Amino acid sequence: MDIRIIVFGMCFVLIALFIGANYFVPKEKDRSNKEAQFALSMKDFLQAPSQEKYDQCLAAAQELPHLKNKDEMTIKSYLEKNGISL
Repeated sequence: MDIRIIVFGMCFVLIALFIGANYFVPKEKDRSNKEAQFALSMKDFLQAPSQEKYDQCLAAAQELPHLKNKDEMTIKSYLEKNGISL
């Protein structure tokens, strides 16, 4: 195989990786920020339970990607499964 074909092929692969990273990295960064926000609100609630902190946990859980557009009962059952209940 000619070296030029290998070099140009690898350049196309590298370009495709950079284009893919520009799409996937911001999406995953946003997802991990929302998960971290939920973890922090969950930690605050477990340290000192109150209605205000429960509402913060509920709001943070609604922003999670796998709970997006779910009804409130599903989200509350998810919170109870994680030990968040009043």
